[in-house]
Amino acid sequence: MTTWRMAFRCGSRGHEMWPECFELGVAAITYWQVAETDLSGLSPEEFKDACAGLASNPKANLRKVAYEMRKGDVIYVKQGPRIVYRGRIKGPYRFGEFWGSSGGRIRSVTPRYFW
Repeated sequence: MTTWRMAFRCGSRGHEMWPECFELGVAAITYWQVAETDLSGLSPEEFKDACAGLASNPKANLRKVAYEMRKGDVIYVKQGPRIVYRGRIKGPYRFGEFWGSSGGRIRSVTPRYFW
């Protein structure tokens, strides 16, 4: 089991997606440059090409959500300097468009509140 820390946002400083993620029971991030790109079937080379317009940190974040996170891993949700929630991954990566045009990299999460 691996633990992850995430800020659920559209981009590095964009829209805070945490309230919607909580309602839907998902962990999600996105970046506008790849908002309409489904990463699920891409080879490592195709992933590199799809993320060519992103800086190294966003690329790493997408790679972790799409390819490295596993069922049973724990995610701690970060809002600013605070950890506000804990959840456990219960499903595979999937691509979804549930915030209008903002897209999203999604992992289903079993809620575990952080007190």
